[in-house]
Amino acid sequence: MRNDTSMRVLNFAALAEYHLGDYWRKMRRIVHHAMSQRAVESYTPLIEIESIETMRQLFDATIDPEGSFHRGTLGVIHTVIYGKRLETSDDLVVKDLLKYILDTFQVIEADAVVNLLPFLQCLPIGLDKKAKKIMDGYFSLTKKLFDKFKEDKKCGITQPCVAEYILEHMEEEGIDDFDVHNLFIDLFGGGLDTSAVTLSWITAILALHPIVQERAHAELDAMVGRDRLPNQADEANLPFIRAIIREVLRFRPPIGWLNFPHQSVQDDTYEGYHIPADTSIVINVHAMHMDSSRWTHPERFDPDRYLDMTESIPASANGPIAKRDNMAFGWGRRMCPGIFLAEAELFMGTALLLWSYRIEVEKGGKAPNINEWQSGIVMRPKPYKVSFIPRHDKVKELIFA
Repeated sequence: MRNDTSMRVLNFAALAEYHLGDYWRKMRRIVHHAMSQRAVESYTPLIEIESIETMRQLFDATIDPEGSFHRGTLGVIHTVIYGKRLETSDDLVVKDLLKYILDTFQVIEADAVVNLLPFLQCLPIGLDKKAKKIMDGYFSLTKKLFDKFKEDKKCGITQPCVAEYILEHMEEEGIDDFDVHNLFIDLFGGGLDTSAVTLSWITAILALHPIVQERAHAELDAMVGRDRLPNQADEANLPFIRAIIREVLRFRPPIGWLNFPHQSVQDDTYEGYHIPADTSIVINVHAMHMDSSRWTHPERFDPDRYLDMTESIPASANGPIAKRDNMAFGWGRRMCPGIFLAEAELFMGTALLLWSYRIEVEKGGKAPNINEWQSGIVMRPKPYKVSFIPRHDKVKELIFA
């Protein structure tokens, strides 16, 4: 029922790794309840609040912003799950959640290699022991958070959220505590790293493209002005901001080289190669995005290639393969269920970032190297620092209001 390899190592399997069947459909249905377009529309105020908080952390700073982006996306997914914002007093929870999520990705990445090369299981690499320690702590923390939610619900101080839905439907759905915590871990992992890493790529790339920034600033000044912050309702009027996001998702997709494996359901033949049923198939999204027969000069960062695209990222992802803007969110039945949430977070993060700041290479420092990255399940930029320079006097007044 569950993915054997990840269960062997982590006692956990991401939704993307479950075999198709009743269990996968049940868990996917619960995730869809939390991540549907209608649900994400209800999260809009929360996404705006967390995005503004991220801008505060970047104000007039020279830093690597990935940590701030992680904190913001974690704040969104925590509230989606538990109906409660992470406050400053929850700093230890933030630290532990981030550590467990990122450590889990490292183990899954290592295990993926073992899955492709099974003989590595015979080597004393200590993966099982490390994984058990991570997951014991991770499960303990999610149990603590869920128990606190149950107490709050008894006191009548909870908000509508995923935890409430699950609590009310556990018996009906036939899920136990293990399934609940497995699902929470999946939501945290899926909701955190890819969006944060994409925002980090956006920042690094924009630091090297000041003319692109100037065009985005001009669009924001014309359509939003400087007397208020951009919000989700502005998206339709900011085509260049949308184009930047789409081009970054093509140019440096967060899931690039070592994607979650798919599995052939029957014997197949591709370009003369026989693919037996039940074969693991790993798709190189980055290579697909660098296909010169599909994109002119694909090695160049060029938002203009998407300037006339009006449909949403989810609409494009569900359309014909030949017309899709990118493959960053997967395809078919295993398409990322968080695509609506990711689109909303990326728009708010990018619009606020460019409304607020000029992004410049650190004075005396090295420019971000966008031609190298840290490979794994998530293709993240190598560490870098840039300066976030407020564009005008209203920035401080409005983001700290």
